[in-house]
Amino acid sequence: MANVTMAICRIQNHRAGGIILESKPGVKVSLLSNTLNQNNLVGIYLTGSASHPKIKKNEILETTGTGIYCSVGTAPQIMENILRKNRMGIYVESADPLIFKNEIKNCFESAVVFSTVGDVGCGGEMSMCTVRENEENGIWIKGVKCSPKIIGNPDISLCRLAGIKVSDHAHPTISGNFVKNNLAQGILLVEGSSAHILKNEIEENMKANIAFGGMMSGDTVIERNLITKGRAEGIFMVEGEHAIIVSNVIKENMDGVLLSAASPLIANNEIVANRRCGIIMVSQCNPKVVHNLIIKNYACGVLIRQNSLGIIEKNEVRTENDRVDKGELLPDIDPRTGEDAVRGHPQCEHHRGRLRCQHDRVQTAVTRDCYYTMRDDDNGRITSNNIQSEGRTFVNVIQYYWGHSLSISGNAVRMRLICVSKLLGASKPSPIGESDLLPGCS
Repeated sequence: MANVTMAICRIQNHRAGGIILESKPGVKVSLLSNTLNQNNLVGIYLTGSASHPKIKKNEILETTGTGIYCSVGTAPQIMENILRKNRMGIYVESADPLIFKNEIKNCFESAVVFSTVGDVGCGGEMSMCTVRENEENGIWIKGVKCSPKIIGNPDISLCRLAGIKVSDHAHPTISGNFVKNNLAQGILLVEGSSAHILKNEIEENMKANIAFGGMMSGDTVIERNLITKGRAEGIFMVEGEHAIIVSNVIKENMDGVLLSAASPLIANNEIVANRRCGIIMVSQCNPKVVHNLIIKNYACGVLIRQNSLGIIEKNEVRTENDRVDKGELLPDIDPRTGEDAVRGHPQCEHHRGRLRCQHDRVQTAVTRDCYYTMRDDDNGRITSNNIQSEGRTFVNVIQYYWGHSLSISGNAVRMRLICVSKLLGASKPSPIGESDLLPGCS
C-alpha cells in the first residue's frame, strides 16, 4: 500500500468535519502544514487501531466541536500544531498519542481531555505544550485506567477552572510542568482519583495550588514541587488517608498545607513565609509531620484543632522577624488577669484534640511568642524539644489553661535575654522540671 502525505491545504466550512482519517496497517499518513478553519463537529478525526499518523504544523481554528479527536486504539503523533478558538482542543479516547509542542488556546471548553471507554485504558504523553486562556480546564484526565504522562509543559495558565483536573478513578503522572494563574485550582484531584505529582512549579492560582482528597486519594504522591504564591492554600487535602507529601518547597501561599479529616505523611518539606499558617489540621486529622523546616509563617507554624491527633516530631519551627506583633489571630483571655494570653506568632497550637510534639527544634527572634498552646480539655505531650529565642522582652514557652493533662519533660529552652515559662490557670499544674530550663532561665 502507498503512503499518503497531505500538505499545505486549506479545509474550511465543512458541515461534518474537516478530515476523517482511518489508516490501515502498514500505511504511513502525514498531515503537514494544513489550515482547517470553521469546520463543524471536528477538525481532524483519527480512527483505526493501526493508526499511527503524523499530524504536524497544522492550524486548526474555530471548530464547533473538537479540533483533533483521537478515537479508541489510535496512536498518532500530534506535533507543533496551533489550535485556537475550538470548542475543545484535543480529545483522547482510550488512545495512546504523543502530543508534543502544540499551542492550544481559547477553547470554549477544556483544552485537552484524556478519557477511557469501558475497560480500555488511556495512556500517551503530553509534553512541551502551551495551554492558555481556556474557558474550562486546561487539561482534564478522567476514567478508570486513564494514566497519561503530563510532562514538561512550560505554560498551563489562565484557564477559568483548574489548570489540570483529574477525576473518575484516573491516575496520571504530572511532572515538570509550570501551572500558573488559573482561576480555580492549579491541580485538582477529584474524589476517587489520584496522581503522582512531582517537580512542577505551581504558583499564583486563585484557589488551592493543589487540592485533593476523598476516596482513593491515598495513592497520591506529591514530591519535589515548588508550590508558591497561591491566593489560598499551597496544598489542600480533605478526607483522605495515606497520601505522601515529601520534599516540596511550599512558600508564600495564604496557608502552606491545610488538612481536613486527612492523615497524610508530611516529611522533609520547606514550608516558608506563608501569609497565615504553615500547617493547619482540622476535623479529626491524624497526620505524621516529620523532618520539616517550618519558618517565617506570619501567624502560626502549626495549628491543630477539632479533635485532631498528630505525630509532630523532628521538625524545625522558627520565625525570624524582629518586630513585635499584637497577635490578634488568637485573642484568648488569661483567666487570672483578663488580658490576652496568646500573643505574637504561636508556633505549634492545639485545639480540641491530642497532640504529640516531640524532638522539634523551635526558634524565634520575635518577642511575645507562644510556641505550644493547649486549650479546651486537650491532652498533650511536649517532650525533647529544642526551643531557642533571641526575643527582646519575654517568651511564653509553654502556655496552657484549665482542665489539661499535659506532660512536659526534657525540653531544652535557650533564651538570649529573658527566659520565662508559664503555666496559666491550670487546675493541676505539671511542674517544669530542671531539665526544661538551662542555666540563666527562670
